[in-house]
Amino acid sequence: MTGLMHEKHLSRKAFLAGGGALVVSYSALAGKAQAATGNTPFNARGPGDFLPDLTQVDSWIAITKDNKVIVTHGEPEFAGTPTGILMLVAEELDVTMDQMVYAHPETWLNATGGGGGSGGISARSTTCRAAAAAARQIMLGMASTQLGVPVSSLSVSAGVVSGGGKTVKYGDLIGGKNFNYQMPPPVTAAAGYIPGAGNTKPVSQYKLVGKLQHRIDIPAKVMGTYTYIHNVRVPGMIHARSVRPRGAGANASQNHYPLSVDASSISHIPGAQVVQINNFLAVVAPREYDAIQAAAQLKVVWKNDPKFGSGSSGNYWNWLRKAGDSNTDNPARWTADTGNVPATMGSAAAKVSATYKYHYNNFVPIGPHAAVADVKGTSSAVVYVQGQSLQGIPPSLSQILGIPAPNIRVIWYEGSSSYGGGQQGEAAEQAALISQKVGKPVRLQWMRWDQHGWDSYGPSHMYDVTMGADSTGKIVAADWVAYGQAGTTIDTTRELLGCWPRRSRSTAGR
Repeated sequence: MTGLMHEKHLSRKAFLAGGGALVVSYSALAGKAQAATGNTPFNARGPGDFLPDLTQVDSWIAITKDNKVIVTHGEPEFAGTPTGILMLVAEELDVTMDQMVYAHPETWLNATGGGGGSGGISARSTTCRAAAAAARQIMLGMASTQLGVPVSSLSVSAGVVSGGGKTVKYGDLIGGKNFNYQMPPPVTAAAGYIPGAGNTKPVSQYKLVGKLQHRIDIPAKVMGTYTYIHNVRVPGMIHARSVRPRGAGANASQNHYPLSVDASSISHIPGAQVVQINNFLAVVAPREYDAIQAAAQLKVVWKNDPKFGSGSSGNYWNWLRKAGDSNTDNPARWTADTGNVPATMGSAAAKVSATYKYHYNNFVPIGPHAAVADVKGTSSAVVYVQGQSLQGIPPSLSQILGIPAPNIRVIWYEGSSSYGGGQQGEAAEQAALISQKVGKPVRLQWMRWDQHGWDSYGPSHMYDVTMGADSTGKIVAADWVAYGQAGTTIDTTRELLGCWPRRSRSTAGR
């Protein structure tokens, strides 16, 4: 039997009774707008271009006819960033949180610089807030004309402008239309748009910010209807798995390089194909379970170049010491040498020696990395990704795909984790490479052994320490030799591991 249950009998959407999976065939949002279900694409909120002028109000905010406010800010979700951004925009517009809609981040905003989601509010809120303040002034001017009341006599509550005994909604003023307004630059580029500067509200006038607001993503996550990167589907896509040997990639030297591949070994799996680009190896199939089986059953002869000497992980520390002592590229060297350590150590009343070890650690997330890519030859690409930041992904993909970076649209969806597991970008690269090769949209997901064997590692450390003390027990000399891995972030196209010992010694208390 091949094919996952939902592929053979029912869609994931039906299985979850209308929630969870996202089939990306965009339409305008309807229903409860404040729920961050992941189903509000940027191009459904107004501007169709994903490389807009970032000084335009329309690049940040859109008002719908039903008096909703759609906002994007270009940063991934970290610790409630979208909720915080929506609060700030709602504050400037004098609307409620129930009227706010969060649109997914895309590459274009990160093109202006800034870090990942940890700096989402500090890096993006000032411009969003300035755009909201400008939008409010524009709509107050429109309301003044329509109601026949001076702007100074108007008030706003929940997106409804009142004055002279009459009212008009934001949605009635501009719903579905562009503002076509270019914001003036901030006073200084470094400071950005400061609260209370220009037409933004002084902090002292805040009514919403500073009060407890419920995070917009929690209800869907609790109910199991939130769309994670793993749930994204696009029409016509096929499934893929990368193929690599089992084991710890942090301690391999090109062991993931295939020497020979027997494509006939998966000929019995429906629609399964081998995809090989130089030393990158993967399989594709119309059904995900078939792709999983193909990756598991494909017969590959891998390069055998063990880093452990004998090839056993039980020999790890001996290997680390030997590799460090014999490393000609980074030989052992004194990084600190204070005082006459050999003489002081030789005259010490007591000497104690010990070796301390801290093993390498895998920074794996709760769930495996995933990405969806739809690459159109060398002309354009749309890639759905997870990760801490979108910045840098288009240039990286551009290098391996041969597509100009501005033609690569990257859309973010939340993964199972980001602070653990640092190779989300590699998953996106793999999906894009395969899509370009096969000419179809591709969904790629890592397996658990991919995460354990080939994700980012924290480097190991080993210390040989000798301490000398005088007759009173006072430490008078210290001699340290440190061994450690130079780098443990693994990539399928590069050998990143290197080891060297570092030495330091000092006398003390003299």
